[in-house]
Amino acid sequence: MEEKYKVDEIEFEMTHFLLVNNLPFSMTEPLLKFSQALKEKELDRYLHITNITRQKASIIASEGIGPQLKEDIRKIIDNQPYSLIGSDKFGKTFLAISIRYMEENLPFSKMYALIALTDDYTGKKLAEIVNKEVLTTEEPRRNLIGVVSDGAGNMRGPEKGLVSRLQKALPHILSYHCVCHCLALVNEKASRDSLGTLITLVKEISSTFAFSKKKNLNLEQFRVAWKEIQKRF
Repeated sequence: MEEKYKVDEIEFEMTHFLLVNNLPFSMTEPLLKFSQALKEKELDRYLHITNITRQKASIIASEGIGPQLKEDIRKIIDNQPYSLIGSDKFGKTFLAISIRYMEENLPFSKMYALIALTDDYTGKKLAEIVNKEVLTTEEPRRNLIGVVSDGAGNMRGPEKGLVSRLQKALPHILSYHCVCHCLALVNEKASRDSLGTLITLVKEISSTFAFSKKKNLNLEQFRVAWKEIQKRF
C-alpha cells in the first residue's frame, strides 16, 4: 500500500467490519464514537460477556429508547418547518413515519414511528394514524410543509389517499412522489428489459457460431487479430 494510503490497524479493522456486515461507510463515525463512549464509561470491559440479540435490541428500542427519541423529535416539529416521509413498503405490515428538517443549512431525516398495521391499509386508516401519532397539536400541524411518499393509491390517491385527506384539513402542505422510489422503479424496469435484451443477444450469438466450423474459425481469427490491435495501443 502506498504511503499516502497507509492506515493503522483500527482503521483497517473498521473498514473490514463495515464491508463484511454490508454496512454503509457513513456508519464509521457513529461506531467509533460509540466505542469511545463505552471506554469513557468503562463499559468496554464487559463487551466479551455481552450477548444482545436482535429481539432484545428491538424491545429496548421500542420500550426504552423509542419514547425518548420521539420526544426529542417532537421538540423539532413543534418549533420549525418539517416534512413527513411515509412508507408502507414493509410487506403491508408496518407504516414507517419519518420526518425531514433543516439544521444549520443541512437536511436531516429521523424515524419517528413504526406503526403495526392490521388488514386496513386504506388512505383513511393511514390518515388516522398520522393524525394520532404526529399531528396531535396545533404546532406540528402548522409547521408541516409537505409529505413525501410512494405513488400508491392509498398514499397519493387524488380523493382517498393519505395526502389528499391531510390536505383537506391542511391545504398548505405539498405532496411529493419520492425521488428514490421513482428511481428504484426506473432501475427495476431498466434492469428487467436490459437483462431480456442481453439474454436474447447471447442466444443469437450462440446460435450463430454453435453449428458452423467456418464461423468459429472466423471468430477465432478475429479474436487473435483484435488482441494484436490491443497490444499496439
